[in-house]
Amino acid sequence: MAIAACLATLFTFPLAALIALLYRFPLPFVGYESGVDAVVPALYAVYFYGVWLGGFVIVGVFGAAAGFTVYLRNSAGSAVYWKCMFWLSACAAGVPLLLLSTLDYLIGPW
Repeated sequence: MAIAACLATLFTFPLAALIALLYRFPLPFVGYESGVDAVVPALYAVYFYGVWLGGFVIVGVFGAAAGFTVYLRNSAGSAVYWKCMFWLSACAAGVPLLLLSTLDYLIGPW
């Protein structure tokens, strides 16, 4: 569970850059930005949201849940185990990031 939580936390940075490049990402005190110009600021935004607003705790909990699921379903140490751990940790990081990038559709402009 701890490995999956750490993996999910590490995955937030490249996934946020990818979401900013392909869709959009909310930058603190700026608003939604997208494209190549938004990639580096999105990395700073992940740091801001993760450290100062506690987002890494949420991603870590999702990652730990993913790790527990993989542990229950596969034998530890097998190739399938590590492959599932990798992909479910990425999904655990991607869900909160996608929720953050579409938050204005859910609760209105902020």
